[in-house]
Amino acid sequence: MVANWVSQHEERLVTQIMQQPPDGLTMVGLTSCLAAVNQHAVGVLVVPVGGLIPGFACQLCGTLACAPGGCPHQPPTVRPIPDLLEEMTAATLDDGGQVEAVRDPPADVAARLRFQLAQVAGAL
Repeated sequence: MVANWVSQHEERLVTQIMQQPPDGLTMVGLTSCLAAVNQHAVGVLVVPVGGLIPGFACQLCGTLACAPGGCPHQPPTVRPIPDLLEEMTAATLDDGGQVEAVRDPPADVAARLRFQLAQVAGAL
């Protein structure tokens, strides 16, 4: 019974995200979700159960990125990290957001935002 409820909850959450109008409050995909996390805009982060995505984090400003060079501080303050999803989860929780782990999230990661991003182009 619990497994059925969890499955239905996951399906509803993913469906809600995928049906959101293009108003800038829903992000799907790693690059856009990283931009949202870096701007402290995520209300709900949807991540996969398990899996790792390596990336980079700046030790000075906390910026998360898929590749080095995404932060103005540059090396030596930018270090490789084993899992961007874990860092994105921690940052979202630190900002007061929620994190939902689902078996089949859209595009590996998705987010519902608290406010629209200042800029999505050039996201890390």
